[in-house]
Amino acid sequence: MIHALVRLAVRNPVAANLAVLALFLAGVGYYLTTPREVFPDFSLGTIEVQVAFPGASPEDVERLVTDPIEEALVEVPDIDEIRSSSQEHLARIEMTLIRGADVDEA
Repeated sequence: MIHALVRLAVRNPVAANLAVLALFLAGVGYYLTTPREVFPDFSLGTIEVQVAFPGASPEDVERLVTDPIEEALVEVPDIDEIRSSSQEHLARIEMTLIRGADVDEA
């Protein structure tokens, strides 16, 4: 196969050069029309909230931060699951949305 292509290119150098030029122009055209984004639009269907509460014990973080946030999030539509953890100085709440839900809206 390669030998046949080499023989064809040697016998028809103009055709070989035109083929290379066509491939180059196709590559340039593809490069110019391909959308490029610095931050592509994708959605994993999860939202995470982290709240720092310096100097607080895990019990205080849960009582004063995590529980009130969870109670407020129960009213948000399209939430499938809410997981939370409270540790010293930090509350972490993760919400999983139902499939097809708009993350920005939630």
